[in-house]
Amino acid sequence: MLALCAGAIWSVVALLTDGSANWMVLPAAAVVVWSLGFMPPLAGPARAVVAFLLLLACIVYAQLLNAASVLAGQLGLPFKEALLTMGPELAWAVARARTPVWALFLLLATAIVLAAYAYRGAARS
Repeated sequence: MLALCAGAIWSVVALLTDGSANWMVLPAAAVVVWSLGFMPPLAGPARAVVAFLLLLACIVYAQLLNAASVLAGQLGLPFKEALLTMGPELAWAVARARTPVWALFLLLATAIVLAAYAYRGAARS
């Protein structure tokens, strides 16, 4: 749930900055690392996979909410209606159009580094 909360905050920051705020992946990764401390201890590979998947869920949720807010604003729809009627293809198209290539690399690199950090953190404990 903390990863999804980070994604929701990310989307609010993106709305306030009038962009996609892809730099928010760094604080979101910090939230994921912090949230791993509340989970039962996992072995290194499992911990790395869980960290990667949590950050991926955060990214996808943030991009979905960003796309819904853009569509709601552009089409004059209520946010809830835009969110519920928008399909995954349209959400992906809007997110991809608003995310430059460098940001895709940033998102992917952050997820990989987070997984490596989580794996290493499990090995130390």
